[in-house]
Amino acid sequence: MAPKYKLIYFDARGRAEKVRMLFHVAGVQFEDNRLKREEWPALKDKMPQKQLPVLEIDGKTQLCQSMAIVRYLAREFKMYGKSSMEAFYIDEIVETVTDLSQSSVQAMFEKDETKKTELMKKLVEEVIPRSLGFLDAQIKNYGKNGFAVGSGVSLADIIIFNVIEAVKGREAAEKFPRLNENLKKTEEHPKMKKWLTDRPKTEM
Repeated sequence: MAPKYKLIYFDARGRAEKVRMLFHVAGVQFEDNRLKREEWPALKDKMPQKQLPVLEIDGKTQLCQSMAIVRYLAREFKMYGKSSMEAFYIDEIVETVTDLSQSSVQAMFEKDETKKTELMKKLVEEVIPRSLGFLDAQIKNYGKNGFAVGSGVSLADIIIFNVIEAVKGREAAEKFPRLNENLKKTEEHPKMKKWLTDRPKTEM
């Protein structure tokens, strides 16, 4: 029997959105358990690291750490490349966009206004162009028909789309033809397109 998946997170996109996207693009059913903030204190001590997201499998196994979760699911769903080298290229892309996401979060949530201005300037003028340029080159070298790695949709495509959406980097991505083509291809995937249309509207 197929495993029963339950994703536990808040009613927000945040760290769980890439997991949800992966499920939807793979066409695998799961329970999208969205907690209200007031529900969290009662559940916190029941979670492995007292944080979310958590993926429950068959009501028993609890997996934590969002990047570890998506890597596990990508392997289960045959979306982690067709060779160890393709898997490496996917990991390389995933780590690149993870660094970009962390730099963006650091800049946006910096409390010192002077330092925040400096971080935002560096993010816009250096970090984003460098990261997107690298992704564009990798897609050219290792992808086919608009996919990031190989000739089919993989974890790399999901992660790229998720992070570009999260950091509001679509305008910047338009300057990079292969990356822009990849974003459009992921966005137009029938199952992704349906999810983007149907997903709950949330503040974050």
